[in-house]
This record gives sequence, C-alpha cells and structure tokens, in this order.
Amino acid sequence: MSHITDIILTTAIDDGASQDGMHPNVDILNHYFQINHGSGVLVQVDGRAGGGKAMQCDVFMAAQNHLDIPSLLRFFYGIQWEYPESVQLLLKDEHCVKFKVYTPKR
Repeated sequence: MSHITDIILTTAIDDGASQDGMHPNVDILNHYFQINHGSGVLVQVDGRAGGGKAMQCDVFMAAQNHLDIPSLLRFFYGIQWEYPESVQLLLKDEHCVKFKVYTPKR
C-alpha cells in the first residue's frame, strides 16, 4: 500500500551555484532521495508559473512514497544553504489537509 508525501522546496535563485542554472544544494537533496528511495527527485517548476514576470525564487516539487520525514529533515538541516533565509521545505502527508513548513536552522 502506498503512502504519499507531497514535497515543495523554494530556494534563492541558483542557491549555492557558481554558475547560472545550477542547483548544487538541490542536487544534494536529490542524491538523498535516489540513495534512500530510488526515485522521487525534485523537479524545477518555477519556469511554468503564469504571469508576465519571472518568479523571484527557484521552486522544486516531488511526490515521494513512504518518505521517512524525520530522516529527511535531519538531512535537510545539515545542508549548507547559501541563503538559508530564502529556503522553505513544505511537506504534506497524504492524510493531512495542509502543508507543514520547515526552514533551515541557524
């Protein structure tokens, strides 16, 4: 039986990157998903936003089956975000009606 967690991650544009369009800190999280779950990598979606302007943050989404949320949060808090004040991790368990928001610890 499946148990899905919806994931939304917002970061500063190109957080931690030495070049435009790179996302090394998101790559770290994606590596975590691949090693621990075999799939469910975060996909960048901010380019799909409507309106006449570009979003002022990077937005990534995924859905993960049987996510170990405490383990993910420990890993998330260990990442050295370049702009931690701009990072939000939103998680919604399939039995919840709204997302919980997590931000890097300082």
